[in-house]
Amino acid sequence: MQRGDGANFDPVLDTPIPVRDPLMLERLKADSRALYEEFRATPVGKHTPNLQFILQLFRGAPVPGKYALVAVEPHRRWVLAQMTGRRGDPVVTYPDVTFTDLAEAERVVYRLRWKQLTGETIEP
Repeated sequence: MQRGDGANFDPVLDTPIPVRDPLMLERLKADSRALYEEFRATPVGKHTPNLQFILQLFRGAPVPGKYALVAVEPHRRWVLAQMTGRRGDPVVTYPDVTFTDLAEAERVVYRLRWKQLTGETIEP
């Protein structure tokens, strides 16, 4: 996937998410498919404690490199983006990765953040 600015790799944007409790993360990695299936079924709403733990890691990750969604047309179309973490810099967008279904967009961001967190890919 190439960013809108044409770059393929950026040490700030492509840095993994640091984890304070690697043992807990290893336990959860064993359940990666079940956690994703739970998120896939209910991206918004109540989650089990294990999924909530993962979502808190995603949300609490450092801003540089964090994947996000930018509304191109409110409530209709979104584009994948990454935050730079540098004040005043715009987010880096991926104009070739757009969504018309917010739930599907959230699932893609989950999988990308999981890869940043664990280094492992979750297939859709």
